[in-house]
Amino acid sequence: MLPQGFTVQTGGAADIRLAIAGTGAKPRANSTYIITASNVGSIDSQEFSIENFVEPWFAYQNGNPVPTEIVDGPAGSSFAKTRSPEGH
Repeated sequence: MLPQGFTVQTGGAADIRLAIAGTGAKPRANSTYIITASNVGSIDSQEFSIENFVEPWFAYQNGNPVPTEIVDGPAGSSFAKTRSPEGH
């Protein structure tokens, strides 16, 4: 632990930003994409979820962290849900 490692700002707010980068889809090839969530605000955020819609012609294979839930959607699609730890 760092003593006085940061300054607490009154009246601040969390500011969650998402960045998505991927390789694109190609027939009969795996596609890889990365979703990065960061808090650039002045205070910690509350817990939040990131949900990603997966079209029915794709198959979800894995993630890090492992999604907290994968939900079947309409017409063979799915949603991968991941929860953030509180206080980030």
